[in-house]
Amino acid sequence: MTPKILQRVAYMTLMNDRYDTNPNPHISYPTINPTFQYMLNHENESNPHSRRSNNFIGTPMPTKSPNLLRIYFQNINGIDLDSQGGDFHTICHGIHRTQTDILLLAESRICHNHKWVRDALYSTAKTTDLQNPLVLLSSSKLKYKTYKKPGGTLSIIHGKTRGCVKTSGTDKYGRWSWLTLEGRIQKLVIVNLYQVGNQQD
Repeated sequence: MTPKILQRVAYMTLMNDRYDTNPNPHISYPTINPTFQYMLNHENESNPHSRRSNNFIGTPMPTKSPNLLRIYFQNINGIDLDSQGGDFHTICHGIHRTQTDILLLAESRICHNHKWVRDALYSTAKTTDLQNPLVLLSSSKLKYKTYKKPGGTLSIIHGKTRGCVKTSGTDKYGRWSWLTLEGRIQKLVIVNLYQVGNQQD
């Protein structure tokens, strides 16, 4: 697939949390507070680093019906990690809070080539009670000295949805990750894609 085709697949498949709408504006649904970036920004107000104003737009997300699959996509604009998980703790708690089955984060800015990074992500997912988690981390093949690397994607699948995953993988250049879900009726291919903008600093 070419990047343009992958982008179309991503936009057709993913739900962007920033513009999630109430399915029926005449009914009052229980709601939950969106976005993951908002949670990261407000978890520790005293920390001046990487805390940016990022208020959500649109109708708050309704509480999820147990019969629905919630796919949550966001450009996270970088994740701070340490051996104990760092920001990933907040992200995992956010998965529970937003009732998310599949979380797709673009521009994770994490170098997947460090073993401690992969270990920290999986151990944090398990300690925050994500059941049977699958963590897909994509970045370029070049190993940076630190875990920080431009671009990349991070995908997390857990719970009953994890059992539906038949195949998964990442692009060798770190541009996207993908997974295939198979249910009793149909197959679903989900692509988490990060496309660099054209603007120049």
